[in-house]
Amino acid sequence: MKKRLCLILLLGVFVVNSFLFMPQPAFAQVSKFSTAQQQAQVETRELIDFDEAEIRPGTVSGTLVLVVNGTKPASMRVSLEPLVYVRQPEYWGIEVAGYLPEINLPAIVPYSVSIPLEGIRGTKGVEVIGATRSKLLSFDNEDTDESQQLKINRDLWNQQNLSNYRYTLTNSCFCIPEARGPVVIEVRKGKMTSITNAETNQPVNPELFQEYDTIPKLFDLIGDAIAQQVASLTVQYNPTLGYPTQINIDFNSQIADEEVFLTIENLQKVN
Repeated sequence: MKKRLCLILLLGVFVVNSFLFMPQPAFAQVSKFSTAQQQAQVETRELIDFDEAEIRPGTVSGTLVLVVNGTKPASMRVSLEPLVYVRQPEYWGIEVAGYLPEINLPAIVPYSVSIPLEGIRGTKGVEVIGATRSKLLSFDNEDTDESQQLKINRDLWNQQNLSNYRYTLTNSCFCIPEARGPVVIEVRKGKMTSITNAETNQPVNPELFQEYDTIPKLFDLIGDAIAQQVASLTVQYNPTLGYPTQINIDFNSQIADEEVFLTIENLQKVN
């Protein structure tokens, strides 16, 4: 009886030790590695457009922060990425870059990104660079009459909360007839959807008017002219809605036929 009990105990010890020292199955490590691979998705980089960009004071006295707002696909990651220069430029370029994963959600959502401007300042300011537009922002703290009027009327326009509208634009420039207009520009959800000749109702090449095809772009045109300290700038604004109705710019008094004379009229809300 004692011999049988000893044999049973020895057999039990052998089975337990065999189980404890048995090599673990390889699939446990493979499963963990596969999960890590799934999490590391490949992203595609592209420049994206923005709606607003402004320089604000930082939380620490004397510092500045660039803040950029716009819309993006829901799964896109947005980043502000400064360019690299050998010498300090007048306006330091900062790109608005979007990163899309392989699996992209179609929904469009707003975004807001910021970056401190320490070490990435031009001698005059920064240039925000998007996919189809850019904007110069000056560090000049001089609050000119043009700057005050621009801010007042831009704020008035933003208060209207109009994203669907149309207006007639005429460009009295020294340029090809197709670029002069008048044209009717229709905007929906803040983006240009059509440009047609006001007289024939025929489509017009949108590239000829891409700098003027929304009201915010017209405000940006005025702001850029102020930042560049152009030779001459005259702007008239609609007293009720705030949008510019006349923009006259002479970029350089020493150069002929580079002036811009824009007339904006018949602005209407559309459903």
